[in-house]
Formats: sequence, structure tokens, C-alpha cells
Amino acid sequence: RMNRRVLQKVMQIHSEQGRGELDSFRSLEDVLTSRQIPFSKEEQKDATDVFAVIESLAKIDAINVTQRDVESGRVAQSALDAAIDMTSFLTEPQVGYFYFSSTLETSTVREVSKLVLFSLLTAADALERAHGPGHRVYVVIDEFQQIIANNLELVLRQARSKNISCILANQSIS
Repeated sequence: RMNRRVLQKVMQIHSEQGRGELDSFRSLEDVLTSRQIPFSKEEQKDATDVFAVIESLAKIDAINVTQRDVESGRVAQSALDAAIDMTSFLTEPQVGYFYFSSTLETSTVREVSKLVLFSLLTAADALERAHGPGHRVYVVIDEFQQIIANNLELVLRQARSKNISCILANQSIS
């Protein structure tokens, strides 16, 4: 709950300052580390975890490519052209496979995996509002306890309501 309030404060102040869109975790991290946003000691303490997650996600180039990166020549246009459109999973029969290397930090894998699920749920919600439900989607999650943890019931309920079936596999739940 505190994390949400801190992030809302960041977005509101950043918007009020007219500093443009926060279009990547890298730009969000830049705002957080620039000290442009005044945080109380309590806010800093309570949001330490979310700040650490943002820092980890900002280091992953593949999820931080923006139009500015293309315009500056930092990356090729093909990087944006190859972006994964989660809505397409709901409108076109296909298989998507997301592999996360075991060399990545466990917390980074967990957060990126949650982003994939959140993006799919968000796309399903937007599609349903605009055009009605999309195709049934099956999501297979191996070692799900590493990703979903305490939010299992909530994730499954939200997925089911959006015509997304989840198949969960694990070695152990310890």
C-alpha cells in the first residue's frame, strides 16, 4: 500500500513539473535517484523494496527500449518493431515462450515474470472493454511459487475472469 502511494506521488510530481512521460523503468529510476521528489524518512523506509525492484528492472535493456532510444541512435528501430504486443496473444492463436535464465537474480526474474502476467491481464482487460473477450489463453508457469508467491489466489481469479487459464507447475512449495 505504501509503495503505491510513493509511486503515485512520483508520477504526480513528475507530471506537475512537466518533465515528460515516464516511459521506462530506466526513466523512473532516473527520477528516483535525481532527488527531484522529496520523500519523508518513513516513505523512503517503506518503499525500499519497490525502489530496489525498479533499480533491477532499469538494468534490463530489453524492457526499457523507448522511441527516444531509437531517435538517439542508441538502438535500432527493429528493437521497437520486435516488441511483444500482449494483446496479440488474445486476438491471434499463437504460442509465446518466455525463458528467464537462472543466472539472473531471483528477484529480477520474479518481477519480470509478474510484469508479463500483469501485461497480459491489462491487455485482456483493455481488449474486453473495447471489443469483448478475446481468445482463450493458456499460461503455463513452471516454478510458479517463485513468481506468484502470496498473490496466487488474486492472480488466478483475475486471470479466470479474463478468459485466461493458468497451468501451474512446481517442484516444491517450500
